[in-house]
Amino acid sequence: MKRTSKLVAGLLVLSASGIPPAKATVLPSYAGSWDCGVGVFTFTRNTYDAGEGPLTAQRVDVEDGSYHFIFDDGYSFWVSVNGREMQWLSDASGDSFTCSRVTN
Repeated sequence: MKRTSKLVAGLLVLSASGIPPAKATVLPSYAGSWDCGVGVFTFTRNTYDAGEGPLTAQRVDVEDGSYHFIFDDGYSFWVSVNGREMQWLSDASGDSFTCSRVTN
């Protein structure tokens, strides 16, 4: 009961200060860095960086467990993660890479 009271009191202090309590966020399976043979690709929830600086996706759609990154300029690709391996597939060129997780 004491633990619950302290938690409630802490949340009330945060609420009164205008600071929202931290939310637990689950990152998508592709988040992190991947060695794709041609370079290391790094992903966050909505960015992709193949070594030339991050690109922000207009949206990331999910279909049958695969993720479709779509960018403002029409560039797009798919990624699919299975454990510590990721498949990367370009919509435009058909290039595909098998990538291995290098972080996380």
